[in-house]
Amino acid sequence: MGGKKGKCDGSITIFLALTLLLILSFLFAMLEAARVQGLETLVYQKGKLDLESAFGAYNGAMWEQYGMLFLDGSAGTGTLDLSLLEGQMMEEARLEELSTGFFQLALKNVEISEYTLATDWGGAAFQEQACTAIQQQLAAGVLDTIWEKQEMGGEMSKKSDELEKNWKMAQDATASAEKYEKEQKEKPDYVPAEKVTQRLPKEQNPINIVKPLKQKGILDMVVEDPNAISQKGIEAEDMVEKRSCYCGNQPAKPQGSVDKLWFVLYLNTYFSCMAGNGEKGSENHALDYELEYCIGGRDKDADNLEETVKKLLAIREVGNFTTLMQDEAKQAVSLELAVGAVGFTGMPPLISAVQVGILLAWSYVESIQDIRCLLAGGTIALVKSPLEWKSDIGNLKQDINQQRQPSQDSGGLSYREYLMILLGMTPRRSLVYRGMNVVEENMRLIDGYGKLRVDTLLNGIKVQEQYVAQPLFLQLITLGKKQGGVYSWNTEQELSY
Repeated sequence: MGGKKGKCDGSITIFLALTLLLILSFLFAMLEAARVQGLETLVYQKGKLDLESAFGAYNGAMWEQYGMLFLDGSAGTGTLDLSLLEGQMMEEARLEELSTGFFQLALKNVEISEYTLATDWGGAAFQEQACTAIQQQLAAGVLDTIWEKQEMGGEMSKKSDELEKNWKMAQDATASAEKYEKEQKEKPDYVPAEKVTQRLPKEQNPINIVKPLKQKGILDMVVEDPNAISQKGIEAEDMVEKRSCYCGNQPAKPQGSVDKLWFVLYLNTYFSCMAGNGEKGSENHALDYELEYCIGGRDKDADNLEETVKKLLAIREVGNFTTLMQDEAKQAVSLELAVGAVGFTGMPPLISAVQVGILLAWSYVESIQDIRCLLAGGTIALVKSPLEWKSDIGNLKQDINQQRQPSQDSGGLSYREYLMILLGMTPRRSLVYRGMNVVEENMRLIDGYGKLRVDTLLNGIKVQEQYVAQPLFLQLITLGKKQGGVYSWNTEQELSY
């Protein structure tokens, strides 16, 4: 103790000071080393969190209405601008950056190097998300229950061309019979056909009855009130497959086995048709007949309905012709009529061809009635039993104009189920593009989404990020990679929905 006022004198040797300096330097170096090692781990985690945060800003309306997750790369402007997303990520990182703390890591730069859009590779991302959405709602076994009907309907559709050829042959046979009769009249020993066999008047020939019907507008015959048909339409030039679309630059990735039937089930669940809205989907409809649009691809509801009904009619004609070929009584009636129409020629091939034509005419009238039944909410089996047959060969003119109450055939399919068959026959690429068109047009009807384009919707991105951190404990310590006096790390992150 010395000095005044009780103060203590102290001293430290140079050796001790140097020793303490070395010890503290070592401790700070260890702290900085631990910090740098922690920063290297944090860079990867922070980059992943920043990207996931950006993806959290997905289009909420599309998720709610269509069960799909996409990030709008145009920020509602309709013009793809990735710098907007990069700026958003930078701003979020700045707001989250801690001004104090042990790590003090900051995002200095972010660049989107690769990206995938909903429309890339023929809408692969759109289709995959749609299939995923419906798979989460329906059991896998549902495919087995409809696969057989899809396959049978597809086979029936393929046979429609053969029936059309038979119909043409029947008309040719009728024309040949008339030509033969004209030539016979010029002979001196001509005997009128009515004296040879019981002649069927031309106006009672089912072929002559149906021939003009096939030249009429199909909707006028199957829709009870044609004025009730939707008149909505969309701009054909604005369809995704017809306009110039933005394209991503990520390489195509191997796609899993996405069953087309799952996509058909998605469309059936989320899209509307003439029979009403789907179980889910948008409340806004640019087109009322969305499933029919996916089948027909026209820009107006009425045109799509007409195209759909024509394809549906072809399936029903095959089904009804199959039923007739299984009914011996109806075949006997058709043969009797064929003999009455061209039997005077004595040519079996003509009689046979006309008989087939009469059966086809009968099938056509029955099919018209079937479609009326379907549009009214009834069900019709792909192939009816003879007991379910409705039309009468002797009253085709009356039957074609008669509106019956919708029936529920045993094992019958509804209008929507028939549309699923037609959707399954539509080329995959066309189906996906038309599905994207429907979603885009409906989304534009929502406030705030008037400029939405599906080709600006991001499904996945790859980003290059640069993080920096200031040295904390000792500026002279050169641990880690430094640039301009600060630590710097570059990381690459990739994420998709």
